[in-house]
Amino acid sequence: MDKKKGVKKKLDVEALGIESATSGNAIYAIIDDIRLKRTMYIDTDVHTFVGNKHTMSLHLIETNDFPEMEELSSSSTSSTSSSGSTGGSSKAQEVVTLARSYIGRLKYDFGGKNIARGSGDCSGFTKFIYKKVGINLGDGTANQIKKGRKVGDNEGQPGDLVFFKGTYRSGVSHVGIITKPGYCVSLGNSGCKEHGYLRSNNSYWGPKFMQINRVL
Repeated sequence: MDKKKGVKKKLDVEALGIESATSGNAIYAIIDDIRLKRTMYIDTDVHTFVGNKHTMSLHLIETNDFPEMEELSSSSTSSTSSSGSTGGSSKAQEVVTLARSYIGRLKYDFGGKNIARGSGDCSGFTKFIYKKVGINLGDGTANQIKKGRKVGDNEGQPGDLVFFKGTYRSGVSHVGIITKPGYCVSLGNSGCKEHGYLRSNNSYWGPKFMQINRVL
């Protein structure tokens, strides 16, 4: 990685595509070869679609050179954060960035919790992500649904937990992390994906939607 004035570090990476990975946004980079694990900002992005495969080439920088994005984030915080502080919003963004960084990188293993090594289940994934920001959700969806406070079905914010029922049992049986209104990242049978959770945008998950909990 090179250094230049105004930018602490910069890095070029190629990876599986993430729809939200565009210039000005933050992404949590995990690159084992150089022992890199940190949030960096996307300077430029090139997305390629070949058949069903989505790949991306990103130029990342460690220092955020997009002040307008910071101002937008601060403005959004004052109107949407349940605590009214930047701390909760900052943690929520970190949770979302972390969750999205695992899209396409995990295999489903019922009851598994070895996310760091590439496999686990839905609650193992959420526990792993939230532990990174200092929150212990506990094991299993039955325990995690007791965390935080329930909010309205249309009040979901990035960083909230969204729960589903009826995937393999009648009660709560699946959990994901909301990334934006109507969408979440979760680890299911087909791997770690970002998907809709409303009837209006997902015919599978929509009917199984149960509730949203705010834990940040």
